[in-house]
Amino acid sequence: LKDGEKVRVRFYGVDAPEKKQEYGIKSLDVLKKMIDGKIVEVKEKDKDQYGRVVGEVFYEGKNLNLYMIETGNAWWYKQYSKDNLEFAAAQEKAKLEGLGLWKEKNPTPPWEFRRKNKK
Repeated sequence: LKDGEKVRVRFYGVDAPEKKQEYGIKSLDVLKKMIDGKIVEVKEKDKDQYGRVVGEVFYEGKNLNLYMIETGNAWWYKQYSKDNLEFAAAQEKAKLEGLGLWKEKNPTPPWEFRRKNKK
């Protein structure tokens, strides 16, 4: 990516709750507070089926993909990052500590929510 280029990024290894889903707006707000209007670094991993950049996003050296999982604001998207043990461990810790969406007993993963709500 070029310096200063505006681009939509799909966070690698992360799946956040949908807006209409429990905790969806809260998750989005957490991310917005951290990066809205700021310049971030994106380490591109891939392109998705729609041509969007899939990458890890960093702000002031902090991996925001990992942060969203650590704080219980998103799920580790195991299907697309099977070997990411750091993400796996972060999710387990957030779950054990009941952080964010893990305050609920059995939160519905976004991929299940999307499947159930397809028309």
